[in-house]
Amino acid sequence: MTTRNLLRELETRLREVWLPAPGEKPKPRACLMNVVVVGTASVIDRYLPIVDEVTASLPSRAIVVRLEEEPGEELTGDVSAVCGIGVDATCSERVLLRAQNGSRNRVPSAISALLLPEIHTTLVWLCKDTVNDPILRALAGDIDRVVLDTEYTQISSLLELMRWQEEHTFDVVDLAWIRIAPWQELCARFFDPVVLQDLAYHVKKVTLKQAGPLGRPLGSETTLLLGWLGATLEWTNKNGAVFARDLSPIELVLEGDTRDKNVAPLAITHIELEAKEGDLHLAGLIEREHQGGETADVLRWSLDTNTPSGTPHHVRLGANKGARLLERALRRPSGDQIFQRATVFALEFLRSS
Repeated sequence: MTTRNLLRELETRLREVWLPAPGEKPKPRACLMNVVVVGTASVIDRYLPIVDEVTASLPSRAIVVRLEEEPGEELTGDVSAVCGIGVDATCSERVLLRAQNGSRNRVPSAISALLLPEIHTTLVWLCKDTVNDPILRALAGDIDRVVLDTEYTQISSLLELMRWQEEHTFDVVDLAWIRIAPWQELCARFFDPVVLQDLAYHVKKVTLKQAGPLGRPLGSETTLLLGWLGATLEWTNKNGAVFARDLSPIELVLEGDTRDKNVAPLAITHIELEAKEGDLHLAGLIEREHQGGETADVLRWSLDTNTPSGTPHHVRLGANKGARLLERALRRPSGDQIFQRATVFALEFLRSS
């Protein structure tokens, strides 16, 4: 089937999907944005329920592209309505494109033709290559934002994409950055008391652990958290050595953690900050519970200091997964300068260490 015939068929199905059956009310429908999701077959098979859950609460036209490995020239598609819970729930529409290996050059034109005009378009990119992929390059002029997950690619691809975006007008978001937001918030709490705020610029030691054996490369979460600390606390990096704003050296301890098999590989499991200036000192600890099952998704926060401080408490990360994660990425305001600075710091550290 030619691309033109496929598009005609899909447009017909898009109209038909909204026609009520005899005796039924028309489905309430809305569309706030275009959401294009591109990934390999195995990734899309896992991601499709997430896309449906997001579009059920954030009405959109979702165009999901399943890149298949088998040889062939076929580009096929299906259309379905995705509705929220309840009789009068608002519905979205989802187009699923299946592209065999020999038809990938037809994917960008098919996507462009299916986009609804004059609304925001986000591309969720779940492939290993970024700026070198012809599909992404062809879509650059149609999109307002690229959401990627460096769990599926290398952290260096993120910097390449951020540099390339300077030639275009789209924003960049990494799901790994959103995933570490609870860790960032809990780190900031160490310095909430007024008397401890200045200690943020006198950190002496940072211990970071990630799931997996010792010696594995730093995962994207650990790398971005390190970059966030360096960018917000005004650290400098000189030939792999890190210095605080007051130019005192910071001891970095980067370790693997194999205590819990339920934690995703290379996910952050532990961070400890030690700071001292004059008579003031603090040692802050955030770590995952290691009892297996759901408890691996709980963080324990504690602070040891020579001033009155907050009591230890626990934070659950359940809302930091799947559809909630993607929805937060889609709703984010554009132009996150801290994210850009953190990425630059992290990659400079990786290259020099």
